[in-house]
Amino acid sequence: MKKNLSKKLILSFCVLVMAISLLPSFSFAKSEKIQMIQKSKEEYIIYISNLLNNKFEFAFANKADEAKENLNFSESAMDKSTDGNNIAYIDTTIYSNYFNEKPETYLWVKQGTEYKIEAEKVNLADAITEQDIKELNNITKKIPVKFGNLELSEETTDGVKVKHKMGTINVDSESKVKYSYQMVKSEPNSEVANFISLADEINKSEEKNMFEKISTYNKFKDSYTGLVPNKDDEKWQKVENDTIKQPQDSKDGEQYLVWIKSENDNDTIIDVQIMTCHDEYTPEYESKKVIEKEVTKMPITGESLALYITAAVLIVLIAIVIVIKLKNDKLNKNE
Repeated sequence: MKKNLSKKLILSFCVLVMAISLLPSFSFAKSEKIQMIQKSKEEYIIYISNLLNNKFEFAFANKADEAKENLNFSESAMDKSTDGNNIAYIDTTIYSNYFNEKPETYLWVKQGTEYKIEAEKVNLADAITEQDIKELNNITKKIPVKFGNLELSEETTDGVKVKHKMGTINVDSESKVKYSYQMVKSEPNSEVANFISLADEINKSEEKNMFEKISTYNKFKDSYTGLVPNKDDEKWQKVENDTIKQPQDSKDGEQYLVWIKSENDNDTIIDVQIMTCHDEYTPEYESKKVIEKEVTKMPITGESLALYITAAVLIVLIAIVIVIKLKNDKLNKNE
């Protein structure tokens, strides 16, 4: 009994430790039911998952256990996008009543008597600003670059000459501007791989609805903020000859985040590019001279034709003589 009790206590303790360790992740997790855009200090637009195309009612309270009969509901409005999405909102009055210097605020959403969201905590710090969206769309465009190729030395093996090319990023050379860079390889399931995937989703944002777009922008912003290196980091390398080369040991198809920093007397800019490595090999086969031996043939003349006929006649006569002789020998034996 004591052993079983001891095992139960140990198991309970382990479960408790795991639960406590997970608490921070839960407390900082962003809502998957709402996405917000901040319009001004006291004005916000709130998009509700799966309700963009449907009218609804919404209400706020400062207690999660607020009685529903005490909630003051407002009707949803329409945003100014081309899609015309239904939204909840925070105006100056709602901000003053439920958010200004309030420790916590919760959201309820209903359609008729059916509640779609109940006591969803609203954290205004999770809202993305219109300026954030503008800046995120400008990532990879802050520092002008061109992607190119670098031809390496030729190699010749067994008469085959191979030209080798590798990818490069070329910065636009400007006087009084210093360029440096950092490269980070994308490994499977890494934050770099996640960032590249989110960048691809941003490029395809036209295929998403407004809720999905804002969700992607928020994730992209968080990923970018977590990865961007400090401008004073010691890992920055000087860009030589305005060219950033893919690593010598890189393999075809591997991807890298390439952080690029430009510095002048007045400003420092950090931008990022995604480099997909490739190896291009172009074989050239050396031409070889083929010597053909030609056998000289004697021309056919009238004299040579007569010789051929005479030889043929002689062969026939010899054959006839042999046949006659054989017959005579046979007759003599019979007598």
